[in-house]
Amino acid sequence: MRRFVFASVLLACSMWPGARADQDSGAVVQDLIADLASSEAHVREQARDGLAKIGAAAVPWLSIALVADGSPPSARIEAARALARIGPVAADALPALRTSAESTDVALAAAAREAILAIEAGAPRVADVPAAIQRAPTAERPAAVRRLSLVRVEDRDAAATLLQELAAHADPAVRLAAVETLGMLDVSMLPPDRAAELAASSLLILARAMGDVSVPVRAAAASAAIARYDGKRLQALLALPGRDDDASRRARPWLVAAATERADAASTGRTLRGFALARGMRFVGGDAAAADDIAVASAEVLGAARPVLAEAVEALSAATTGELAARVRREAALALGATGDDGKGTAIDALVALLADRESRAQVEAAAALKQILLAEMERSWKPSRAPAEVQKAIDAGISWLVRHQDGSGGFDGDGFEKHDPKDGPSGGAGKEAFDDGLTALAALALARSGAVPTFGETDASGVALRRALVRLVEIQDAAGCYGARGIKHWIYTQAIGTLAMVEASRRTGGPVWRESAQRALDFLAACRNPEGSWRYDVRPKDADTSVNGWVVQALRAGERSGFRVDRSGYRAVLTYLDTATDANTGRVGYLPDSRESARTNEMLKKFPPALTTAMTSSACVQRLLLGRDVRTDAALANGLEVVRKMPPAWDAAGGRTDLYSWMAGTEALYLVGGDAWATWKKSLRDALLPSQSPAASGARAGSWDPADPWGPDGGRIYSTAAAVLCLETHQGQIPPLPHALGGEARVWRAVRALDAASKDAANHETVRAAAAAALVAISKP
Repeated sequence: MRRFVFASVLLACSMWPGARADQDSGAVVQDLIADLASSEAHVREQARDGLAKIGAAAVPWLSIALVADGSPPSARIEAARALARIGPVAADALPALRTSAESTDVALAAAAREAILAIEAGAPRVADVPAAIQRAPTAERPAAVRRLSLVRVEDRDAAATLLQELAAHADPAVRLAAVETLGMLDVSMLPPDRAAELAASSLLILARAMGDVSVPVRAAAASAAIARYDGKRLQALLALPGRDDDASRRARPWLVAAATERADAASTGRTLRGFALARGMRFVGGDAAAADDIAVASAEVLGAARPVLAEAVEALSAATTGELAARVRREAALALGATGDDGKGTAIDALVALLADRESRAQVEAAAALKQILLAEMERSWKPSRAPAEVQKAIDAGISWLVRHQDGSGGFDGDGFEKHDPKDGPSGGAGKEAFDDGLTALAALALARSGAVPTFGETDASGVALRRALVRLVEIQDAAGCYGARGIKHWIYTQAIGTLAMVEASRRTGGPVWRESAQRALDFLAACRNPEGSWRYDVRPKDADTSVNGWVVQALRAGERSGFRVDRSGYRAVLTYLDTATDANTGRVGYLPDSRESARTNEMLKKFPPALTTAMTSSACVQRLLLGRDVRTDAALANGLEVVRKMPPAWDAAGGRTDLYSWMAGTEALYLVGGDAWATWKKSLRDALLPSQSPAASGARAGSWDPADPWGPDGGRIYSTAAAVLCLETHQGQIPPLPHALGGEARVWRAVRALDAASKDAANHETVRAAAAAALVAISKP
């Protein structure tokens, strides 16, 4: 019977005009639809949950499952329940649900009626939205706008018109929400003439928004355009003469950026990238400064192309020796590094030629580009390990909880996240408002390491959540490169964690929006060093501490591994500081040199005694490992790792041992070392975290962890869930190992170091060329 249902639904959906899921996601939906007819209740439940997680893309298939001839009543009931879980975005299923609500099968009729109520209860009236925006507090306005994506089919015309008006609103947050929602709004069910008219007018609105003064608005407009429109319409937008339309000239780089991030080599993206090549690298419209702006942007986005096209490499190579302005040539060199080599040596040949060109004065950029190519070669030898099914399930559930509790702004509200829960069953576990920006950074890092990709046009829930969190970080980044306000004592944590999240997310896509933000954040971190060279709570503070140094070192080293420009001059000071904070007799490391213990707030000292944690010792081990210390030759590192090994994770809040902050660092330290100690730690970590995760039956808390450690009162459930997920993701191997663990690739790392050191001497081009030549010789050896 299951196979019959599978076949009938598959056949019906192949003719269903609303079934827009791509082939791969369609196959997943088909399997889940088949499982709705299982005789085993837990299989049906898992299928229903899976379809609900897929969301809008599953709606056409579920609609057919409701009414397909031969579908067992149990499968129809489960389909109705899945649609109820999906909620307002399942509005297209209302006709099928209304038919089912009249069924003589009492259970099916009841399930259909519940689904109808769930869908229609959240559908807003378009006429009410302007007043709702006006009444709402500033922070809640975007959420009011985004509700327009949930309107019923018959109201979508009015919703599109209103969104076009809101795209010019005075509030940048409202404009951002409007262009995002305009990209999501489905008008295909409207009469064809009206749908076409709305599509054309919306494209012009998005083009105008891509010239917006707000970076997030420009990025969102490009995302919406790429997600909604075909290659011919986008080419027409790209072809608008820069001299006639200043807004479209500013829009063009963002549109090209979105195209290169989203598309693969065989689709619309190939056409767009080829078009960008002609209109960008060889742009002739407008004044000279405008032409250079377009050429620089095009070089940057061509370098970010995934996968790299041969013509992109060839065009960038030509730009390094052509007649374009010097800054275009330098950008082309850097973009070649982002593309990597094409297998034919074209990029490396062009960069070697540029190293020998005294007139271009672009040797430093060429050396940096070679460094990027070498880093890419090294990264290709590393693949994340495969997590056990139970661990992956826990990670997925934790990520799902975070996604459900993200605010409309893209941020995470430590003390107010329960507004996303049912009023009669909130999650509980509020944190403090002061740490919202830091929690956004931590959640973004957890999303980035989950495998989510923040590309423009992304529809996967975790990918969308990551992109929105990153846009939020970009939005709160100031001119100096700092994420968030500096009005609280611990703002440097937000900066370091936000930088790490932005670096790791950008490494997955090469997107220019994220890379530019990450580079400014890395530069700001370098400017925050104290006079001795390490970090604490301010710009150039008088002291340092182990905890802040730990996050900063992780961010800087991740930046290096991802090909960013990183000032490494503080590393020696960090190692010197750690020596002063380490007890030579025990191997324990203190929060401060004179403490020898981990930090605790006064109210947490008795409940969570510092002697029961290895948080600072673990952090010091991570720092020493990342900065090149070897456990075989460094006694302080070896002793510290032994301290960590003897205090494995154990979920024991009553006994004062639960400490997610400590476990994040300890997990990374032992992962980087490997061996028997890592194998033992992994088991302890699973035993501590998997049983303590809130189960599926726990309502709004499902997938989260209670804030039951020393920092739970400050960070709340957002912190505890993000931290637990990060521990499990490190267990899964979602961070690259140390260079020496890459075997033969260590020579690549040495070559990178040589180029990095030489590139600092921008005036001595002979030194740079010599270092580059030596690096190329080093990596060419078998």
